[in-house]
Amino acid sequence: TPPSICSRPCSPGHRKSPQEGKAVCCFDCNPCPENQISNMTNMNHCMKCPDGQYANTKRTHCLKKVVTFLAHEDPLGMSLAGLALCFSSITAVVLGIFLKHQDTPIVKANNQVLSYVLLISLIFCFLCPLLYIGHPHMATCILQQTTFAIIFTMAISSVLAKTITVVLAFKVTVPNRRMRWLLASGAPNFIIPICTVIQLILCGIWLGISPPFVDAN
Repeated sequence: TPPSICSRPCSPGHRKSPQEGKAVCCFDCNPCPENQISNMTNMNHCMKCPDGQYANTKRTHCLKKVVTFLAHEDPLGMSLAGLALCFSSITAVVLGIFLKHQDTPIVKANNQVLSYVLLISLIFCFLCPLLYIGHPHMATCILQQTTFAIIFTMAISSVLAKTITVVLAFKVTVPNRRMRWLLASGAPNFIIPICTVIQLILCGIWLGISPPFVDAN
C-alpha cells in the first residue's frame, strides 16, 4: 500500500477520520474517546476497554482496575478497629459497674435510666467505625452515616435530658407546682425519643432524596 501523500500515519492512541471532500488517503488523526484504545498505527476505529479495565493516559492499552479500601488487615484498619473495641469495652465496664451498684445512692441520684441510655449509646457509637472498615457493600454504605447519626443523637439527647433534670432539681426549691410536676413525671426523659424520631425522619428524607451508593471510579 503506497503511503499517504497528504496525511501522516496515525500513531497508537489515535484513529483515522476521513477529510470531507478529499481523497481517501487524506485523513485526520483524532485521539480515541475516553476508555477506548488503539494499539496499532492507522487504525480506523478505537477499541473499548472491557469491564474491570480502563485506558491509560496515552490510550494505547487497557489497565486493570484495582479496588482499594480500608481493610481490617491494613495497619490503619487494625488501629481503628482496636481503638473502637477498646473504647467500647471501657464503656461496657462502666455500664457493668453501674448495674452492679444500681441500688446505691450515687447511682440513683445520677438518674439510672438516662445513665444506662447514655452508656449503651456510647458503646454503639464507638463500634460505628467498624462499618467503615472492610469491603464496601450497599448495606454498609447506607448504615455508615445513618446508624451513627441516630445513635449519636440518642447520646447527645440523654446528656441534654440529664442537664435539664439538674436544672429542674435546682428550680424545684422555688415554690412552683409546674416545676415539681415536670421533675416528678420524668418529662426530661421524653427528650430522647423526640430527638431520635426527628433524626430518623431526617435520615429517611436523606435516604429518599439522595441515598448513598457504592461507586467504583
